[in-house]
Amino acid sequence: MPYTLGALESAQSVADRFGISLEELRRLNQFRTFARGFDNVRQGEELDVPATTLQKSHEQQNAVPPANGENTLENQIASTSQRVGTLLSQDMNSEQASGMARGWASSEASGAMTDWLNNFGTAKISLGVDEDFSLKNSQFDFLHPWYDTPDYLLFSQHTLHRTDDRTQINTGLGWRHFTPSWMSGINLFFDHDLSRYHSRAGLGAEYWRDYLKLSSNAYIGLTGWRSAPELDNDYEARPANGWDLRAEGWLPAWPQLGGKLVYEQYYGDEVALFDKNDRQSNPHAITAGLNYTPFPLLTLSAEQRQGKQGENDTRFAVDLTWQPSSSMQKQLNPDEVAGRRSLAGSRYDLIDRNNNIVLEYRKKELIRLSLLDPVKGKSGEIKPLVSSLQTKYALKGYNIEAAALEAAGGKVSTSGKDITVTLPGYRFTNTPETDNTWSIDVTAEDVKGNLSRHEQSMVVIQAPTLSQKDSLLSVNPLTVAADKKSTTTLTVTAHDSDGTPVPGLALQTRSEGVQDITLSDWTDNGDGSYTQMLTAGTTSGSVTLTPQINGESAVKESIVVNIVPVVSSRDHSSITIDNVSYYAGDDIKVRVELKDDSNQPVAYQKEELVKAVTVENSKPGATIVWHEEQPGVYTANYPAHKQGTALRAQLSLHNWNAPLQSHIYNIEANQNKARVATLSATNNDVYADKKTFNTLTINITDESDNPLTNHQVTFKNEKGSAEFVEPPQQNTDAYGVATINMVSQVAEENTISATLPNGFSQRIIAKFVSDSSTPKFKQLVADPDTIIAGNSQGSTLTATVTDFHNNPLKDMKVNFVAPGGSQLDNTTATTDQSGYCASAPDQFKSW
Repeated sequence: MPYTLGALESAQSVADRFGISLEELRRLNQFRTFARGFDNVRQGEELDVPATTLQKSHEQQNAVPPANGENTLENQIASTSQRVGTLLSQDMNSEQASGMARGWASSEASGAMTDWLNNFGTAKISLGVDEDFSLKNSQFDFLHPWYDTPDYLLFSQHTLHRTDDRTQINTGLGWRHFTPSWMSGINLFFDHDLSRYHSRAGLGAEYWRDYLKLSSNAYIGLTGWRSAPELDNDYEARPANGWDLRAEGWLPAWPQLGGKLVYEQYYGDEVALFDKNDRQSNPHAITAGLNYTPFPLLTLSAEQRQGKQGENDTRFAVDLTWQPSSSMQKQLNPDEVAGRRSLAGSRYDLIDRNNNIVLEYRKKELIRLSLLDPVKGKSGEIKPLVSSLQTKYALKGYNIEAAALEAAGGKVSTSGKDITVTLPGYRFTNTPETDNTWSIDVTAEDVKGNLSRHEQSMVVIQAPTLSQKDSLLSVNPLTVAADKKSTTTLTVTAHDSDGTPVPGLALQTRSEGVQDITLSDWTDNGDGSYTQMLTAGTTSGSVTLTPQINGESAVKESIVVNIVPVVSSRDHSSITIDNVSYYAGDDIKVRVELKDDSNQPVAYQKEELVKAVTVENSKPGATIVWHEEQPGVYTANYPAHKQGTALRAQLSLHNWNAPLQSHIYNIEANQNKARVATLSATNNDVYADKKTFNTLTINITDESDNPLTNHQVTFKNEKGSAEFVEPPQQNTDAYGVATINMVSQVAEENTISATLPNGFSQRIIAKFVSDSSTPKFKQLVADPDTIIAGNSQGSTLTATVTDFHNNPLKDMKVNFVAPGGSQLDNTTATTDQSGYCASAPDQFKSW
């Protein structure tokens, strides 16, 4: 007969119910088909059972209360009275009666406990035993189904555990949807820390298949910061927000062996994902594990978790998982493990999540420092800096940053909890407000290394009142030489109106008069006195000096320093040159040595020598630069220019009665720098009669325009028929001049070049013209040469006129005279450039 399974029933429980073995029940159902297999049948599915046994079962079922609701108090009283009456009716001693009562009570309690546990889908106990054999890390989980159909399961899951010395509870509600091949579910949890009163919410999702479980969870903190006694109450803690992804699977061929992979991510600056003493910022971890389940009740697991910055831990666990609806025989049977890996067998498995509330920590303000701000006073005063200091532990010291203040002359000192500041000198600048304000940064530290917040105070130096009438200026010596090395020292003694020295002034100096001086920076001697060095230049005269502060005079009266000129002695000085003969264009190196009456070098006179030294026949307007090779010794180069003999260089200073002269030197023309100064044709346009000369004249000089004597020049007719009368190579005379004559019988322009040995070349045009004194007709033509008398057609006459050498003559007038019997209308014509002329057309006619 068919039998429909109820809640929490399985194939084994049905076989036990009807008093047959599981194999007998399997044979009765060998022709049935089950969605999850015979071993995984569940509520709502049908099994074939023996009819007689089913009837007996119904009778038994009718003989007892079918439901808890019908098991009334009266029935319980009646049953108890029956058992008591039976006990009293028997003849037994007190020990037998006591034993029978204990057995009866134990039986009743066991039955009640079994009925209560059968309402749970899964219960799991994890016992953590420490070195003291305490059970303070134990954990108990159980899952209870509230609504259970073949396709849907509504359940609650509850956990009580102690982790990290904190007792915590986790309560959640889940919903699972089953299909023949997969399950999906969602869940919502509330996690609470009974020891530290932290709370958080959890939201999860599940997806399962046979031999595979996937899940994800999100964790959201609900409570704020609370003191953390686990860290000596020096920190505050709250639940950290985070999430994880989880995967667990088993081998179908060996369902006892499984693997696990978890990725976790939490957020916060100091999150204790691994340990409260190893906190990290936004930590994450990857966990890989293996588990082995020899039978459903027992699971052995090992996990390795790896996090940021090398953090890791290894876990070993022994879990006891009990499903009250299954017999202990089944939960110890290794063959039952495979069924637990299927969707049907894992229907009541616990949700995989992190039940431990991961905490984020932050340091409390254990030490609080307050500074006086601002700190104001006059230079040299000692001012306190600390306003208040509150600390849990003893003070170790202060970390003080005041480098700028100390560099300005200030000082920071500490004594116990007190800090004092010795104010530096006041600085007189263009921006006194900012230049007399310094910052001091202080952090307090206790003996446990806790630091206060960074505190800053501004130290402001109040300006001293400088008294101009009580401040003095002196200089020693009053007179210095203009030798670019003599010095004098200025001293200012500054006082306020009370006569107290005023240090820390930023003095400046205004100078009037000679500006060729060098002033050093003022030196603050720290006692209200200031010194400055003046170095003379090379300019003599006087200079008025006035110390100032921000543009105002710092003293009552200015002071005058006299700078006197340095005098060179004619008897101890000299001027020399480096040679006795130069070519034009060469450098004449002049050396001057200046000494005073004590035969000591006179330095820094380069500018003076530009006007004091003259070099004969040197190039006018040349830029001369004097160099001081050593003190009092000067050199300069003067370019040689015009040739000459018995020349000298001379030195003349304003206080000498006569100049100093060098030895004699000569300057010669420079043949190596020859050039054509002029080239001309003196008889251009002469007749081309082969006897009249056209004379070419050339003037050759060097680059300084000195004439070059006996310098060769080569003439060449590059274009034309004119001929040289003399050889084409000629030499210049004493004035650098050379000439050559040319003749020609061809009226034309000739291009003549003159080339020097250094390759310098220049060209000129030599022109010959026709000889008009020897005209002749080269040709006379009549066209036509025969005409008819009385005919209107006439004849045109043409003529060509040349000189004796057949050169055409231009602008020659030709008269045409006709014989008797002809008529001439125009008897005169003028030749063109080619010597050609003609009468008008039909000019000649016959009558």
